[in-house]
Amino acid sequence: MAVTPLDLQMLFSQLDKFAKEVHAQKEGVQLHKTMEAAVQQKLENEKSKTVHEASNNENSLTRLNEDGREERNPHEERQKNETAEEQQEHAVRDPNLGRYIDLSG
Repeated sequence: MAVTPLDLQMLFSQLDKFAKEVHAQKEGVQLHKTMEAAVQQKLENEKSKTVHEASNNENSLTRLNEDGREERNPHEERQKNETAEEQQEHAVRDPNLGRYIDLSG
C-alpha cells in the first residue's frame, strides 16, 4: 500500500496538533514532579516546626512540697522497685563466681 499525496497532506496538517500534545505531556510530567517536591518540602517544614512531647523518663522534672522537699508519687516508686526486682530475677548468676582466687596473674 503506497503513501498518497493526500495522506501526506493530512499527516502534515495534523503534525502541529501532535507536537503540542507531546509537549503538553512532557510538561505535565515535569509539573507533576515539581508539585510532588513542593508537597514533600512542605511536609518536612511542618515536621521540623512541630514540638514533640517529651518522653516520661527518670530525667523528668520533679515537684516540690511546700517544705521544699521533693514530692514523690508512691505509684512511681512501686514501679521502680518492681522493675529493679524483675531485673535482679532475670540476671544470670554464676555459682562459682567469687569462690576462686587466681594467683598466677
